[in-house]
Amino acid sequence: MSIPTQYIEYLTEKHEKESIKASKWSLFDRTGSGMWFDELNIYGDYNYLLKGIDKPETKKFLDFGCETGRNIRNLQHRVGSVEGVDFVHLNMEHACKYLTFCGYNRFDFKFYDTNGYDLTNIADNTYDCIISSLTMQKIEIYDIRYNYFREFLRVLKPGGEISIQMGYGSPSTQFVSYNNNTWEDIDETPEELHNDYYDRFEDVFNEVSVDNVSEIQNDLDNIGFINFTYELAPSGPGSTYPQWIYFKASKVKSENLQAEAPIISESNPSII
Repeated sequence: MSIPTQYIEYLTEKHEKESIKASKWSLFDRTGSGMWFDELNIYGDYNYLLKGIDKPETKKFLDFGCETGRNIRNLQHRVGSVEGVDFVHLNMEHACKYLTFCGYNRFDFKFYDTNGYDLTNIADNTYDCIISSLTMQKIEIYDIRYNYFREFLRVLKPGGEISIQMGYGSPSTQFVSYNNNTWEDIDETPEELHNDYYDRFEDVFNEVSVDNVSEIQNDLDNIGFINFTYELAPSGPGSTYPQWIYFKASKVKSENLQAEAPIISESNPSII
């Protein structure tokens, strides 16, 4: 699947600046790409993501927007297995270092690159569950976000489910509407960003505000998901959203669909 021409510039700029952001991260200073890293572990977004999932210890999970492996580490002892995918390759290199630092075998985990638009590197019917925290709200382009929802349905096994967090409510003009299809970058060069204080990175691009639950549910229904549920919860550390929304939906079960494992080869640069 190719990236639509109108989004190439946006994704190129975003990748460049997110990569600079990732370069700030280290094991002993987790305020770069993993901003609020330790505080979020205390808040426990992963508990909301797992709530209501039946027998997670038997299931294969994908963490979409895994960044530096925070929730991979939090979930790995509670689920059957967990893999990660991220827009910035450096984030996943950090994740390998972080998991090793925490005492895990880095080779027990697989990571996939995404081009910012789809999950081409992942085969159909691969996962029992896809989780995501602090990622979908940062995809401010509606068409791109919608395409990822379609991709989630594709890579889920029949009967699989998504469990996703997004920001809920509109506290300021920094946030764009759910159906927004435009973007406006801040007026700073990558060099200026590289020398700036880390908390400015949150302003690199606008974030999405969910103002009505039906916005999400309608998209998921149209794509083919079923059994939509949601929970509104207190927003996590560092967030200016009034609340966070955690929502779940399932892929239809079908005996005619066969689960497939991802094709992995040593020559595939999309897997580390």
